[in-house]
Formats: sequence, structure tokens, C-alpha cells
Amino acid sequence: MAATLKLEIVTPEAKIYSEDVDMVTL
Repeated sequence: MAATLKLEIVTPEAKIYSEDVDMVTL
């Protein structure tokens, strides 16, 4: 799959981490 995923993470510190990624490792 060459499609990218939209990753958005909101931390307890109210900071927002958002970027387009092609692979997510949890």
C-alpha cells in the first residue's frame, strides 16, 4: 500500500502531534 495515513495524537499535555505518515508502529 502506497497510501498514507493521517496520524493525530493528542497528549495529556494538550500538545498536538500531527503528520502524514506511511507507517505507524505501536
